[in-house]
Amino acid sequence: TTSKPGAETGTTTTKTTVKHTTTETSKNEQGQEVSKTTASVSKELGDKLLDQAVSNNSDTIEITVKSNDKNDNKNGSGAGTGAADSVKATEVELPKATVNAIAKDTNADLVIKTDNGEVVLDNKTLETIAGAAKGDTVTIVVGENTQLKETQKPAEKIVGKNGTLFDLAAKIGERLLHQFEGGKAHVTLPMPEKLKGKDVLVVYIDDNGLCKILNHSVEKIGAEDYIRFTTTHFSTFAVVDKDKAERPIKEQNAAHVKELMQSAK
Repeated sequence: TTSKPGAETGTTTTKTTVKHTTTETSKNEQGQEVSKTTASVSKELGDKLLDQAVSNNSDTIEITVKSNDKNDNKNGSGAGTGAADSVKATEVELPKATVNAIAKDTNADLVIKTDNGEVVLDNKTLETIAGAAKGDTVTIVVGENTQLKETQKPAEKIVGKNGTLFDLAAKIGERLLHQFEGGKAHVTLPMPEKLKGKDVLVVYIDDNGLCKILNHSVEKIGAEDYIRFTTTHFSTFAVVDKDKAERPIKEQNAAHVKELMQSAK
């Protein structure tokens, strides 16, 4: 569908919903069970979206993925017990040719909406992804509740008991794309259950466990709170309790600066 919300905004969105998804459970490298929903956008659907976006001069192309997992609604407010152990991830596979064509033939941003968050990749980022692609498929991954990798363990204290980790990735073949070369991604994630009503920080965690605070905003969509932030690269992000995390972040940064100065000497 294509919607034109009105002349005053002048924005046009081309939308589609992928209902044919597969959900399977597997283990990740930290040994957690992951409930992974995979949605594939066919070349035909990609071509249709592109044609519509070009002819309507769309600013946005929106792909919504509906999980067919029957258990989706059972952990509403009682998300405390089982939810911490089960991890949800959504992977959206797109033909590289479609990503390439959106970057070349339109000025549109690509919106991926999933049950566990939304990612908007701007046109510049799509260009970077298409340029880096070795292979025919680009996979966008939105995962939550993941655990820190071994090398990221220094961030453990900062994440704390109540923090929630989110993994965002753009995969091309087996290769993970980290930097967007001047592009941006706008991310919307649900407020973690344990942090509702608290002041939070959004942090980016690099491969060595160093944490960097990102600007974020909190907004209500319906009855739920969502966190929005912008990033220039994908990796591991965490939503953490501000009161508990601020001090260890300061300490970590100070130690890192000291280390850099010593190695510079």
